[in-house]
Amino acid sequence: LAALQALGDEFGGASSKTIAGIVKKHTSCAIRTIMVGGAETVTHFLLVHTDENETLLVDTGSLNTIVSQSEYSRLLALGRVSNTRPKAANVRFVSASNTDLGYESDCTVGIKVCGTTRYVTACLCNNFGDSFPFLLGLGGMHAIDGIVNCRKSYVSFLAARGDDSSEVSYPYTP
Repeated sequence: LAALQALGDEFGGASSKTIAGIVKKHTSCAIRTIMVGGAETVTHFLLVHTDENETLLVDTGSLNTIVSQSEYSRLLALGRVSNTRPKAANVRFVSASNTDLGYESDCTVGIKVCGTTRYVTACLCNNFGDSFPFLLGLGGMHAIDGIVNCRKSYVSFLAARGDDSSEVSYPYTP
């Protein structure tokens, strides 16, 4: 938002007013924690468990899905991930502390939810941390037909695609 404000100041005029409106809209909205982990850790997260007992960390602040090198190797041994392919040009992932996550390549991961395997493009990062779970960004949630409904505190998935699909919902505690 600070970068948008700086652009608005630089361009001035109507652009400045439009950018100021965007910044105002997003700074006036309440930020909501999706789920609070155990009181011991005070970690904020939303975990989704797949049909194959995989744990995915949903990151609604990222469009991309990220997988660590160790998680990629494990999934490759299970036959649930493709071989790697070249990464997107001019893309870099950093942690909250501005550490480069070492984006190396892309792959496709089969994720099974509600009895259906959906395929998600994932970014393989070498410096992501071996203990960090598979991070499912918004693009991945879209690929597996997932919805995070913060107003009603649930996550849902479509059991199948098409007109006769049923939705499966999982409540969470905000």
